[in-house]
Amino acid sequence: MLAQTYDKVQHKLNLIDNNEFNVKTNKKDKSMEFVMINSNRKYYLSNKHVKGYMDYDLIDRLVRGISIDTVRS
Repeated sequence: MLAQTYDKVQHKLNLIDNNEFNVKTNKKDKSMEFVMINSNRKYYLSNKHVKGYMDYDLIDRLVRGISIDTVRS
């Protein structure tokens, strides 16, 4: 997986190296934050400023490190 941070730096992540994950919810604004620890580095995904559609099934597979069959898609 290739992730890009706000400062435009790209990081190559191997889903096999996902150590742990967590999902945090903010009850005040009903937003969710997905935390993925990959090779001892934390990566965050948030739906706080999403204005359109967010594919939660895909995000769930990413943070849990479940491989996605891209050949069939």
